[in-house]
Amino acid sequence: MKKHLLVIIIAILYSANLYAGFPVGKGRTVFSLAYSYFYSDHFFDNSGSFQKSESIFSSHYASVFVAHGLSRRFDLSATLPYIYESSYNSKQTISRHGFSDAQLALSYTIPNKLYNEFTSFKVAEIIPLSHGIAPMPISYDAYGMEFSINYAKGRKSLRHRGFFSVEWAYRHYFSLDGPDQYLFNIQRFTSISRYAYISYGLNSTYSTSTNSLNQSSYNASKDFYNVQLKLSLCRRIRRNMTVYLEGFVTPLGRNTGAGIGASAFTVMRIP
Repeated sequence: MKKHLLVIIIAILYSANLYAGFPVGKGRTVFSLAYSYFYSDHFFDNSGSFQKSESIFSSHYASVFVAHGLSRRFDLSATLPYIYESSYNSKQTISRHGFSDAQLALSYTIPNKLYNEFTSFKVAEIIPLSHGIAPMPISYDAYGMEFSINYAKGRKSLRHRGFFSVEWAYRHYFSLDGPDQYLFNIQRFTSISRYAYISYGLNSTYSTSTNSLNQSSYNASKDFYNVQLKLSLCRRIRRNMTVYLEGFVTPLGRNTGAGIGASAFTVMRIP
């Protein structure tokens, strides 16, 4: 197996998307702590075929997310992630750890007259916090930008004020070989009691770059696509605090890892 395929694209937590499409509220703050674990011993090759890996890959991902309502429609948010990953076989173990790409974002939300539909637009700066490639690069080591559009709606057909959201995003890294990435996320939330609900959804990332043939080192893959299916259980434990437990799997992809994972995160709203 080529080395660059051992570097799996991390299962990105969507804790920031829990409020995507919904304004935080003027003077209010949303705070989230998140942890995710991903395990893979298979991969999707350049043609998308499912293959057994020569190595076992595991990833630990922790992040802090903060959003503050500047007004009823403008929100400012920031994300700080930390990564620990390892790839090992019978001959060697290679690991990497450190802060990855931080994000600083500004979003604008437009509600309808009934305040049960929200369309939000977000512009974010991607700030690399790690540098160098020894022994493996933690990120693309390049600044970038992201633009996203989110549509969220509560529907009478969804039990107990359930809702769904759809988000599309474009991400570009300012380096000679990019990459350019297109992200899609759709999620539905349905209440199962007064304080708990379930959600299920799909994430997909399509990344394109001119360095798709570079297989000489442990470069973070830039030319790939993947699909992630997820199922979450959410429980409100306080008036302003909710805990999420999530499982996910990657059933489709190209030049990326195939595996399973789990996430746990909490979201707190102040005041």
